[in-house]
Amino acid sequence: MTNPGIRMILWISLVIGALLAFLSLWVQNGEHAGGVVAGALIGSLNFYFLALMIQKIVDDSPNKTGLLLRFLFKYGLVGVLVAATIFIFRVSSLGFAVGISNVVLALVIGGVAGVFTRETD
Repeated sequence: MTNPGIRMILWISLVIGALLAFLSLWVQNGEHAGGVVAGALIGSLNFYFLALMIQKIVDDSPNKTGLLLRFLFKYGLVGVLVAATIFIFRVSSLGFAVGISNVVLALVIGGVAGVFTRETD
């Protein structure tokens, strides 16, 4: 991914996830920290897959069928990761929800940062 805005949002998301996991360790003795970390990682992966897919659609890829199959595979993979994280590894559902939703906060922070760093003509 060469778009610096996407990279910035991914980094912000991972930093927020780490801060939330640390906060969970400090405030709740780590009860939700594993869920926060897992949610942050899966949420960032999901955002990355979505950004790649949108970039390929914008680039007007000639192979729409292959693009659709890759899209379905990637989101199937994310679904399997979510299910495995919650049901097999038994992480905290609340922590997972907090971790996966930090991408939204990263988007807001990245958008605000983009307004102030955008070059004007």
